[in-house]
Amino acid sequence: MTRNGHTCIHWNNAVKYKSQQENYCRTPARDPYNVNGPWCYVDTKGGRDSCNIPICEDVTCRGFSIELQQNWHPVKRLYIYNDNVTFTCDVGYELTSSTNITCQSNGIWKGVLCSPLPKIDNALLPNQTKEYRYPDTFKVTCETGYEGSDLLQCNSTGSWSSIPQCTSIGNSDSIYDDKFHLQCK
Repeated sequence: MTRNGHTCIHWNNAVKYKSQQENYCRTPARDPYNVNGPWCYVDTKGGRDSCNIPICEDVTCRGFSIELQQNWHPVKRLYIYNDNVTFTCDVGYELTSSTNITCQSNGIWKGVLCSPLPKIDNALLPNQTKEYRYPDTFKVTCETGYEGSDLLQCNSTGSWSSIPQCTSIGNSDSIYDDKFHLQCK
């Protein structure tokens, strides 16, 4: 059935396509009638109408940020599901993130490696040699005398979520390197 309520005719009733058994909705590549999505013949004179079925669109992955010294292959304007991208660096530079990523069916790059953990003053950070990939998270714990623990997450772009801060509890003159500091007047 078409969007306008017409019934698609059998292929064997269509003069041009007698060899086919049914006139199913179709959407051939490079077809000028394809602009409104799948279509079918509705009469033997070649009349066509758009089919009443959803139009499928390619899943695309967001672009990625790169540094001037990085290269990637293949270079495309748009990346779709299952596309693979390989990164390399110019001579004299070392790659610190993923070398290969793949566009997944949910539009997120798989294999995205985050940059090294950021330095957070007065925080106890987990293993600094571990590699974190999207969507890894970890809890930032502040040192004794500081507060502001929060989660840090590796984003789909390879960057980190907003960086938490550990701030001193109470009077900054009374806490110093986890030891009590006396002031005499």
